[in-house]
Amino acid sequence: MKKAVALTVCFSVLFALVANVANAGEVNTSQTVDLFEGIDQGVLDVKIVLANSKNGRVTIKNKSDVPFVVKLPETFAAVPLAQVGSGSNSQSVGGGFGGGAGPGMQGGMGMLGGNQWGGNQGLGQGGGQWNIPPERSIRQNIKTVCLEHGKRDPHRGMKYEIKPLTEVTDKSEVLALCALVGKGIVDQHVAQAAVWHYNNGLSWEELSNKRHKPRVDAMYTVPYFSREQLVKAVSLGKKLEENTAKKEQSSSEQSYGVPE
Repeated sequence: MKKAVALTVCFSVLFALVANVANAGEVNTSQTVDLFEGIDQGVLDVKIVLANSKNGRVTIKNKSDVPFVVKLPETFAAVPLAQVGSGSNSQSVGGGFGGGAGPGMQGGMGMLGGNQWGGNQGLGQGGGQWNIPPERSIRQNIKTVCLEHGKRDPHRGMKYEIKPLTEVTDKSEVLALCALVGKGIVDQHVAQAAVWHYNNGLSWEELSNKRHKPRVDAMYTVPYFSREQLVKAVSLGKKLEENTAKKEQSSSEQSYGVPE
């Protein structure tokens, strides 16, 4: 993958959830706040650290003196903060919260089980919800896909700010792909090929010809995507296009009425 300097990554979610939670069963979780509203109100602090374009970690801290049930978005983006040596050349990243029982429900360590995509024990579907006691934090490991082809991979030294994914892309197929990756439904490489196709305009032929070095010191290159991965990406893309067309048609019919 050609190294440049700005990247957008879709965050996926096969979780290893870790909560700094004590006596969570005694916490009153009557107050609920949306993640982005909590950030705007100054009661939540969110930090994202990316190891590369595929893996990272999100930490959410309750800065207030009252407990919150934090409603997580289904998808999100991480935009690089201006910094010396990178600035706008750093990658933006996007991700998806797959739902499931969040930390704070049982106290101590939290690990999602077999029904990890089914919502948070009745608290909600989509991105899920997490109990966070006052002045406590939760962490979640995330898997990601790059949304900006040809730009430099992120690293732990880069700083990011979480934003709604719609502020980074308006491609419905990409929004859907991020959600699917977040739920662990789609293979990371398959999703990556589809994201570059829809978000960056790379043809399937260009993606099939894309090569990279398996190691930094390697003297040869190998295909970036296998044939099987590309076949699955093409098939998935067609389904997403069909879903988008159906939604647009349904929206149009609701707005203007169905012609007789």
